[in-house]
Order: sequence, then C-alpha cells, then structure tokens
Amino acid sequence: MVGSGTPASCTESALRNAIENHGGDIAFNCGPTSFTFELTSTLNITKDTSVDGRGTITFSGDQAVQIIRVFPDVHFTIQNISLIEGHAPANNPGGALRNDRGYVYVLDSDISDNRSDTSGGAVFNFSGLLVIHGTTFFHNESSNIGGAIASFRNVNMPGTTSTLYISNSTFFGNRASEGGALYSDNALIRNSVFIENFYRATAILQRSGAWGQSNLGLGIRVFNSIVSNNGWIVSGVPVATGDNGCKNVASGNNIEWPATGCGSGFLLANPQVGQFGAHGGPTRTFSILPDSPALDAGDPQVCAELEPLGPGGRDQRGFYHFGVCDIGAFEYEGYNLDSNCDLVVSAIDGLYILRLLAGFVSPTTTCPSENSDADNSGTIDIIDVLFIRRTLAGLR
Repeated sequence: MVGSGTPASCTESALRNAIENHGGDIAFNCGPTSFTFELTSTLNITKDTSVDGRGTITFSGDQAVQIIRVFPDVHFTIQNISLIEGHAPANNPGGALRNDRGYVYVLDSDISDNRSDTSGGAVFNFSGLLVIHGTTFFHNESSNIGGAIASFRNVNMPGTTSTLYISNSTFFGNRASEGGALYSDNALIRNSVFIENFYRATAILQRSGAWGQSNLGLGIRVFNSIVSNNGWIVSGVPVATGDNGCKNVASGNNIEWPATGCGSGFLLANPQVGQFGAHGGPTRTFSILPDSPALDAGDPQVCAELEPLGPGGRDQRGFYHFGVCDIGAFEYEGYNLDSNCDLVVSAIDGLYILRLLAGFVSPTTTCPSENSDADNSGTIDIIDVLFIRRTLAGLR
C-alpha cells in the first residue's frame, strides 16, 4: 500500500519504494480525493508488479521524464490509472511507457498528453507482449512513428516477436510523422475507435518491408471498429482528408469515414458518433447516436472474445452488450451491473443483479446503488442474506 490516508503520505519516494523495491500488488491510500504523483525520474519495473489506481491516481512525467520502463521477462499490469505528460528523449522511446521484451497489460486507463522525440508518443513496445483494454489514448505525439503506440520486434534478435492486442479502446487526437494512432507489425484490434489522428498514413499503419509482414506474416487485423476523420497535417493544420491510413489490414465488421481506403471489411458510412467525454465507466470515449450504422452491426463472436484480449461481452465503459453488439467501443443499449460504481462487479452488486434477473428492475447505464451489503461491513454475511431475501420477497 502506498500512502496512509493523506496526500502528504503519498510521496514519490514511497511510490518508488513500492514499485522498484517490492513489486507485487500495489494499491493506494492517498486521501479522499484524486491524487497526482509528479515524477522526477522514470519508474523502473524489474519485478512482477500490478498497480491499481482505482480511478483516483495519476502518474505525471511533468513534460520532462518518461513515466514507466518495463524490463525483459517482467510481468506488469497497470489499471484504473492516468498516465499524463510523459516525455521520452530521442534515445529512449515511449513517452509514458516503454516495454522491453516484457509482458504488459494496460487496463481501463487514460493515457494523455505524452510525447516522444522518437517512436511511440505514449507507449513503445519492443519485442514484447502489450495488451490494451478499456483504455483511451488522447493527444499523444511522436516526432517519428506511432503517435499513441509504436510496437514492433527487434530484428537484431532472431526469434523475438512483438504482439499487440487492443480491445474496447479509443484513440483520439494523436499525431506522428507516420501512424498517427499506432505503428505496428503485429496487432489484433477489436471493438475500438480511431478518430482524428493525424499525419502521413495516419490512423493505423503497418510496418513495411523486412520489419513487418514479410517476417511475421500477421500484420494488423481490425474487427468491429470505427475509423473516422483521420488525415494529414498540412502547414501545421490538421486536415481530415479521409485517408484513414489503413494499410494492408485484414478486417471485418468495421466502419470508415469519409472516404474509402481501408479495404474490404470496412463499410463506408458516417458512424454518427456523439461527443468525446465521460459516458460512465472509468475512461472517456465517444458515444454513438441512435441512428448510427454501428448499432447492432458487430460480429457477436468477436464481441464475446474473452477480456482482456477481447471485449468480453462488454464495451469500454464496462457496460454489457445488449442483443447483437454494436461496432466500436460504446454499446448504445449497454447496461451496468456495477451497482455501486466501484469499478468491480462483485457480491456487493448481487442484490441489483438478482432483481434485474427477476424483472423487478430494468437495465440501466447509471449506478443503481442497490447495495447487497446491508450493514456496510464490507462483506456479504448472514445479515445481508436476510436483507436480500426480504427485498426479493417484497417485504421491504
């Protein structure tokens, strides 16, 4: 645990001691409000570590330092955390996070306003496993390749591979010289959104020649996703040209707009997305409007792929798919089982789930606040069972 209940107890040295010297499962107790760690140097991950910010913790590089580096063969999970304002110099790619042959999971997090003077404005994955689920990449920038993510293998190390999984995630407003959203030689993307990412061959760019498909034979595969209004930067001004930059993509059940170019598996149609922002759940995304062609147009088999590699039957907010799933990261008729909005569906939510299954309440996208923990003890015990039985019997 980092912190003892006050903001003053959550120092950079306490964080660094927990992550670099101990590892394991790391949580935070920094007081009743959100807290930001402003780092003066990179956090080096050399031990298997899992960090959960519970939606209240931010790591900031203060526009000066790379935030996290993961070393070879290390397993690292970061969830419910914001990584902002990381900066990677030209000799050390990955503004917010660099993964060197490790196993990295980025879950339900917000990765924004990071910059790299070389590759991977936010994340650089070098011959490692990188899993992105339920995460938003906003306004990240690379001077070279991959505005949000650059992911590829080290050709000087025979036998290594680089694997990137993306599901239920949003890429918005990222920039690079090539691959405004991402640049990869081996990626599988499901139920995600790529909107207004800019530069040359912008939205999704696969590596070419000896660094890409000719070596790995996989390339980039995209399913149940929206690719819209990406373009070039001309004289410093973003122009949504419709060249979405979907190069050599295997795909299915996708939408692109406003021009063709992504190939087969993409429907040319205005996706009718709403505003970017908080629509429930831990991260920002785009809603879709009632007349969107994305409604009920997803591939159910893709939507059911187990998380975190796939959507797991839910959208980016964690809301469950209703009927045939929608294309993209937002389920228009999705419903929420997290009754107390603590980011975990657990026994605490059991009363609401039972009432939902019994038809006593209707599915909702809000927090119903039907708590099974009647005595607020933190566990479900015999006292709560009586309360639940009386509730379901209509005696209260």
